[in-house]
Amino acid sequence: IALHQRLNDKNAIALAFNVLGVNYSHENRLDSSLFYYKQAQAYFAETKDVANEGMTLINIANDYVKLHDDKSALVYYKQAESLLGNSDQKEYLANLYYNFAATHQRTSDIGLAAEYVQKALSIALEIDSQNDLKNGYRLLAKVDSARGDFRSAWFGGRLSLIHISE
Repeated sequence: IALHQRLNDKNAIALAFNVLGVNYSHENRLDSSLFYYKQAQAYFAETKDVANEGMTLINIANDYVKLHDDKSALVYYKQAESLLGNSDQKEYLANLYYNFAATHQRTSDIGLAAEYVQKALSIALEIDSQNDLKNGYRLLAKVDSARGDFRSAWFGGRLSLIHISE
């Protein structure tokens, strides 16, 4: 990081901070990961790297989820959505919508959870991502079950199994 700072390579600095955030997050050292992610996010914003800034915001939100702070997580997911919503970063956007849906489900906002899982599935179909489809149908089954729609939950579960085998 020091070399990149001397060279004033802000994008490289952001990437280095992001790697530190990822490593600390994997070690469950969330105070440190949040610190480095926020440093990375500021540099990505300064360099106008929308894709990496959006993914870093998702990482920050995911760490707040690990801390059981869904309210803070939703704030960062919303910031990521405002950045990525009109971008061509479909994979990141699908990931964001799945995380949004899961967090809304945990906070018992089933209507928004269903809305976001549908958005995520739509993108997964558009980009033909079998893994995202599998995860989306699994999450949709949970959301449908929480709504008391057990028939749809059963079908969503079956669809996720179909995508596991592919």
